[in-house]
Amino acid sequence: MLTEQKRYKEWLKEVDSTALIQSLRNLETAFERFFKGISNYPKYRVSIILYIPIKR
Repeated sequence: MLTEQKRYKEWLKEVDSTALIQSLRNLETAFERFFKGISNYPKYRVSIILYIPIKR
């Protein structure tokens, strides 16, 4: 599955293959947990980045 996608999407070749494989494993685990009723819908987190100007 991953190798097929790498043929068509060039930007996937730029990412380390172990990171891609781990993200697919995490996605599969999330779907399994959701459909078994173990976990709920995903909760999206918003990270707040504070902009503090630096005086020079």
